[in-house]
Amino acid sequence: MHLLGSLAMSVFLATSALAQGIVVGAPSAGANVPLASDLTVQIEQHNSLSSFKDLSVAIGYTVCDPTEGCEGSAQVLYNGPFTPTVHTPPGPGGISAYQNFTFASPFTAPGPAQLTIVHFYDVGVSNIPLLQTVNVNFNVV
Repeated sequence: MHLLGSLAMSVFLATSALAQGIVVGAPSAGANVPLASDLTVQIEQHNSLSSFKDLSVAIGYTVCDPTEGCEGSAQVLYNGPFTPTVHTPPGPGGISAYQNFTFASPFTAPGPAQLTIVHFYDVGVSNIPLLQTVNVNFNVV
């Protein structure tokens, strides 16, 4: 019986963790980002009934090789607090909380690139720390 209780708690925590998860609103997967313009990264967060606390995000990018893919380490653009603001009415997909980060273009040439966002947050009354990683591939044109 103890095993079933542990399994049920694990499923609950996993479901709660996914509900707190972030998604990248911009740039979208496969988007064409102009080389000469600023890079705006929009990190969106779904509404949730669970208790959670955002702690931080790190945003990095990798310039990819067209034939070998996105190998290598990411260059960090931002590492700090994540404080999404609630917007009314909600945007596409029912997202009402997001934060935009704008950077001078870090790219020197057109080609494929990848954003990596790492989200660190606590969930539940026990403040269970969780880490989420999201990757988005796009094209610099």
